[in-house]
Amino acid sequence: MQLETTLKNIGLNDKEATAYLACLALGESSIVPLVQKTGIIRTTLLYVLERLAERGLIEIVQHATHRRYAALSPRGLVSLIKKEENRLKEQAANVEAALPELNRMYHADSFQPRVRVFKDEELREVYNEMIEEPIPDVCYVGDTTNIADSVGDRFMRDWIKRRAAKGILSNAIRIRSGEQNAPEYIAREELLRTIRYAPEGFESPAVIYIYGDNVAILTTAKESFGVVTTSKDYAKSMRSWFWALWETCEEK
Repeated sequence: MQLETTLKNIGLNDKEATAYLACLALGESSIVPLVQKTGIIRTTLLYVLERLAERGLIEIVQHATHRRYAALSPRGLVSLIKKEENRLKEQAANVEAALPELNRMYHADSFQPRVRVFKDEELREVYNEMIEEPIPDVCYVGDTTNIADSVGDRFMRDWIKRRAAKGILSNAIRIRSGEQNAPEYIAREELLRTIRYAPEGFESPAVIYIYGDNVAILTTAKESFGVVTTSKDYAKSMRSWFWALWETCEEK
């Protein structure tokens, strides 16, 4: 039944959805007609009705010798959804606050290398992960234009500010040909950014990031694809490659 599915999608279980719809259909009712309509045994139904009353979906009226049950306005379903949204937002905020400590615990012990794949808007998750890591810097090689196009210029500008606010340095090897399309991405002290330019003829359509024990390779916006490899040895090797390349690059 479509209505029951809708109610279950907002957090009611099978019996709660069935009982609530029965209360709507019957109007104010005693327990016996509700048992007959729902097919739920009396003791279980009494508990279910109490739960619905706690959620503000039905009203329980106590008479001298018995109770009667009546559904409240379906508008209460909207309030129920909003309460659930607020609860989830609070939980998300609590987890967000705990991420630095959780990340420290995650990296404290030895781990097996792993590879993760990201597509389209998921690429933003890679950038968010970078600044959640307990790391001193991020090193990358790539065309500035491709960086912004992959995740959106507005997101990238905001990410840069968040990175700098957390004191994470950015060491960038850029492709000079791409700078003309994004002159605002220059070296600025307040953004904790140092830049060098790759030798003439060097190409890197994909952007390579090295942060902590991770190496991320993100392709252009046209492909919108990324791979993150978590490996201490691989990250160490790539970091050595980065600094060797850095020595061959021009500062301006």
